[in-house]
Amino acid sequence: MTATTRKPTRRHPPFGSELTDAERRVLDLLPYGYTNGQIATRLTVGESTVKTYLRKISLRWDTHTRHEILTEGYRRGELPLPDGPELLALRSAL
Repeated sequence: MTATTRKPTRRHPPFGSELTDAERRVLDLLPYGYTNGQIATRLTVGESTVKTYLRKISLRWDTHTRHEILTEGYRRGELPLPDGPELLALRSAL
């Protein structure tokens, strides 16, 4: 007998790309390079809550890493583009 591979299913499919206020607050802190724990402290929520919001953003935008979330956030205009040398590096990545 051969084992069958099941494709993972999402428990909660994304309903578009609109972020909740809580997801937006987490997204707004990502460009600063904060850890999940630092974001949680700044927002006075638990670290697991931050992880949940990041996971929801990832599912909504079909991204897999923090870098991909940031790039997609810039691409969608959800985050302001940085100035100076950081802007040149970012534009080449987009």
